[in-house]
Amino acid sequence: MARKIRSRYKITGNLTTISPIHIGGVGGNADTDMALAVNGEGKFYLPATSLAGALRAYMATLNSKITNKIWGFQEKEGDNGHASFVIVEDAVINSAIVEIRDGVAIDRYSGTAAEGMKFDRAILPKGVKIPISLILERDAKLSDSEWQECQNAFAQLITALEEGEIYLGGAKSRGLGRVKLYDTRIIEEDLLSPAGILNILKNQEKTVNWGKVYASGQNCQNKLDITIKWSPIGSVMVKSEGDGMAVDILPLVSGVSGGLTFVIPGSSLKGVWRSQAERIIRTVCNHSLNYEDKDKFDQQVKLELIKTLFGAPAELDENQNQLGYLSCLAVDDCFAKKPMTSNSSVSITDATQKSENNGKDEYLMTSHQWASITEATSDSSLRNCLNNMGLKDTQLGYHVGIDRWTGSGAEGFLYTTLEPFGVNWENIEISLNLHRLKQYEKLENERLKKENLPPKNSYLPTLALFLLVLRDFMESKIPIGFGVNRGMGAIQVEKVEINGKGIDNDDLKALSQATLTSFYDLDNNLLTNLNSHWKSWLNGGK
Repeated sequence: MARKIRSRYKITGNLTTISPIHIGGVGGNADTDMALAVNGEGKFYLPATSLAGALRAYMATLNSKITNKIWGFQEKEGDNGHASFVIVEDAVINSAIVEIRDGVAIDRYSGTAAEGMKFDRAILPKGVKIPISLILERDAKLSDSEWQECQNAFAQLITALEEGEIYLGGAKSRGLGRVKLYDTRIIEEDLLSPAGILNILKNQEKTVNWGKVYASGQNCQNKLDITIKWSPIGSVMVKSEGDGMAVDILPLVSGVSGGLTFVIPGSSLKGVWRSQAERIIRTVCNHSLNYEDKDKFDQQVKLELIKTLFGAPAELDENQNQLGYLSCLAVDDCFAKKPMTSNSSVSITDATQKSENNGKDEYLMTSHQWASITEATSDSSLRNCLNNMGLKDTQLGYHVGIDRWTGSGAEGFLYTTLEPFGVNWENIEISLNLHRLKQYEKLENERLKKENLPPKNSYLPTLALFLLVLRDFMESKIPIGFGVNRGMGAIQVEKVEINGKGIDNDDLKALSQATLTSFYDLDNNLLTNLNSHWKSWLNGGK
């Protein structure tokens, strides 16, 4: 029997990628291990199932009861349930620009690439527009108060999209998938009255402003948004897979709104922080690497607190249930910006225009300029290209391996590196999902209860571990990028801003709003409390 729909909202707009995005497709191709989704017309697209899944999952963290009412549900036993009242359309992506990002897992024994763990992934760059279309239908059985509740929840969801709170696609915690909704248009269609039907036929639907329904920032997800303002001390870069004609090692670049710039992927930043967190846990818990796990990468990375904070792959338990941990820590890609020199001739009018153009002109180069660098055949032509782009401090470094017998340059071991100096970088943006941390603690304690074991408090100790890593980063103890063992990658942190959203734990109220120039600017009571929980966890919860 067909459902009776009283009215519906139609929501349209453009999702713009704030970071690169990977929407995975079936199969692959000769160029990459992880290809992008392609529709029947051969165009890249965002499947409706992917978008609907992300939207439903986000709403479920805010209000699971309303989520089932809007998005539908089916009980495991019985026939109780209904189909979704949300219709989501596939979103075709009008972009043919594809980048290939390389990834690798690091062997904890050798510090080099783990065997069989090298992969690459196709991505669409930052600045791509994805037109979307959603429909929210009103079940005629709903009372006015129930419908108002559904409107509030859905308006909150749309606001989260507009504020860049929702990530889509793969590798969401490693720099990819952050989007924002722009050009939002919401219309209401009355499907029961003749006048409403005529208005639909005449394209005279009622435009709705949901900003009056839902106030931004209320009842938002329980998390910490952290902004790190930093600058390089020397050269900071991540190595590109490709090389140039005059240069052996090039910095990684990525697209931004039609241009190109140097980039430090979120996966790279997250990787060095995870390495530091593992070092802390192995040190304080005396967990040395087992020689038996030397060739078992999945066993090398199994550590308490690490798996909940940084994520862990799914595996089957004794009951064949699939268990895995989605990372609670998400790190955005960090892009380089054009340095502003003291003799810059940029006028106030030009600077204003750049600001209105979303800072597009602040980024370093066009694709043609980058091609001139990779295709330069001599040091002098390379130097001219860099000077013309305003990268006068970026230099070509010469390196050589020393022959241990003769003490001179080893044959075949001379190589060059294009090292970015004098480059400005965006702030590092981090998001720590406290709601997910709580869920993991709850699931773990349910498992321990079944095994007649005492419960553990892992929520605050995990937060303490993250803050220990942040402390070390603020104190310039963690270099980033390529060549960190050879003088590169040193950074200094100028300021850290913490913005807590939906903080419902009185112990963490100090994290609702904090600005740190030193780690010890944090509230003393907060540090004392976290230190107490950290020591308790180290002592086995006693």
